[in-house]
Amino acid sequence: MTTTKGTPRRKFVKNNNIKNLLLLALLTSPFSVDASNLATLDGPSFCFDRTQKFQRIYHAFDLPYCQEIDRKKTFDDEDMTPIIKRLGGIKARGYTHVQISPPQLSKPSHSTLSHSTANEGDIWYLAYQPYVCVLGNAYKQELSAVLEKPGADLRSQYGITLSDGSVIGYHVGNGRYGSLTDLKTLIEAAKKVGLGIIADAVLNHAAFDHGGPSKEVKDMVISDFHPIAYNASANTFALSGLNFPDDFFHANPGPEFKLGQDTWDWGPDLNTGNPIVQKMIVGYLKLLHNLGITGFRFDAMRHIASDEFQTILKTLKTEIKDFSMCGYGEVWDTNYSSLDPYLALAPLGDFVMMGTITDSFALGQSMKTLVIPNAMGNVPTVTFSVTHDTYPGVATGEISKFYPIDDPKDADELHTSRQNPQNILNSQLAISYLLARRDGSPIILRFEDEKDTSGLISRSLHFRARMDEKNAPHEYTKALSDDVLLIGRQYGFAVINKGTANYTVTPTDLRDNAHLPFYIPNGNYKDSSETPYIIPGLTLTVPARNAAFLYLQDSTDQKSFKVGFQYKVKKPSEQRYFVVGNHPLLGNWQARPDGFNMLLNKQSYEAQGLINPLQSLPIRFPAGLSLQYTVLAETTIEETTTTQAANAETSIPTKVTT
Repeated sequence: MTTTKGTPRRKFVKNNNIKNLLLLALLTSPFSVDASNLATLDGPSFCFDRTQKFQRIYHAFDLPYCQEIDRKKTFDDEDMTPIIKRLGGIKARGYTHVQISPPQLSKPSHSTLSHSTANEGDIWYLAYQPYVCVLGNAYKQELSAVLEKPGADLRSQYGITLSDGSVIGYHVGNGRYGSLTDLKTLIEAAKKVGLGIIADAVLNHAAFDHGGPSKEVKDMVISDFHPIAYNASANTFALSGLNFPDDFFHANPGPEFKLGQDTWDWGPDLNTGNPIVQKMIVGYLKLLHNLGITGFRFDAMRHIASDEFQTILKTLKTEIKDFSMCGYGEVWDTNYSSLDPYLALAPLGDFVMMGTITDSFALGQSMKTLVIPNAMGNVPTVTFSVTHDTYPGVATGEISKFYPIDDPKDADELHTSRQNPQNILNSQLAISYLLARRDGSPIILRFEDEKDTSGLISRSLHFRARMDEKNAPHEYTKALSDDVLLIGRQYGFAVINKGTANYTVTPTDLRDNAHLPFYIPNGNYKDSSETPYIIPGLTLTVPARNAAFLYLQDSTDQKSFKVGFQYKVKKPSEQRYFVVGNHPLLGNWQARPDGFNMLLNKQSYEAQGLINPLQSLPIRFPAGLSLQYTVLAETTIEETTTTQAANAETSIPTKVTT
């Protein structure tokens, strides 16, 4: 295995934080804009299609699929209703997908294969300690039945065959959430109501149980590990007498564990550079696809070298001819040098945005910071206010600042913080902001959704659904005060008030610049309760700690178009270029801290170096809108002219011309 991270297909940033953009100079070189034919301007292709529709994801964290399962609850008041019984309500609230916890067979709470005699309890993170199992005859029969291929032996398609003919691999189904048959039943039920299922996939490591109970982890070596023999009818686990293929795991780094690749932080680290391991992973993902899973969340993606992950995904796409799945990876970092190698592989969870909205909604920073937010802006992302890894009472490490706490081990304090109405509302207001924007696929943890007693999340979901249905343009965002944010989407608009006092939106708020009439056009509107409003002349009171969502009633005359900005450089360069202009989406004449207005290389997987012309991601603007723009370039690497040229101008067409 190579431990060197793979070469990214697109240039992003070299600095540790994209906010460190200094010494910019205006360029005078020719610049072009095309607003009608952007077939070639959708940016580089990803392993996962970056042009796919946005998802609104309900995170059904740690829930069983179809049947009540007798196990300890995370919280005494936790609702453990199986996912299949929730599907109708999830769909009605405006979600498009449900994310489930890892369906791999994993360490059970009653495991006797660990060195420690202390029972870890029936805790959720056991599901993230997967087993590599001997896939025996019982599994053979279940596979053929569920996939409706009676009598067929499908094990070798989804696992790896050893020299003695045994097949090992991931076993789908577990006692925590349900069997393979249960998973298939859930998938089919979700499909009937129009929901997709996203599976959490743990591919970086296996459970320490493979080494048996005789040694402490620090003393284990690879030869100690054996595949797990699972007896489903008796629900028992044992070490098989089989050995793993050579180089199946990375060597034990010893007791000084360090976060990064090739470590044993959560279990023995799989050698994902080994083609045999890659085959096992591809087989598992292919099985989930054939069962009807529509997407993946890749756990601990950062700990798998990006070139190895790229090989896995490319092989998967080759073997699945109709590959059209959604997916995203967990690269838990706000350091762009760490994120960079993974940006071209799949959408990522946006932990940068999580920090930004936490600062604004939980730590008191001005809403003005959300007009042009610090986030991952020029790649597709999944956005969130809180993850299961940071939720109080679930988190095993740092707890989200939406739920401040002094002692993370104090159960009473955890409960109090989790139930605090102001904490809950801060997170819900942040979710409203994420749902009001065009980009990003928001995922909402079920604990957050279940506390939506005021309907704020529900109203936000319906606003996003309506805007997605209309293919509404990218947002025009304006801070009306430090506590109030206006977000215009042409077919409707949102006003989010995090302050402790009511805010009255005046006609001036909606018409104090030339862009706003295109994003909040004149006409008849209704809010979520069907109360009518008319613009011009609207006066709207938004209650404290709440949000309002208004919808344009007659939108037949509204159109928008994708605009692509191109710039042709004279020679290959490490320089970074930005299209800037008189619009927040163009940075208000600055390089945006999220890189949204950065011009990108069109690089394939194999190609390296700069390919002309540079291009922006397509930005959707309302028809008829006028823009001024130019190009900025960093001067930290090469000298550029500092003479300011006259700004270019363009008007978004009112119809497509051919």
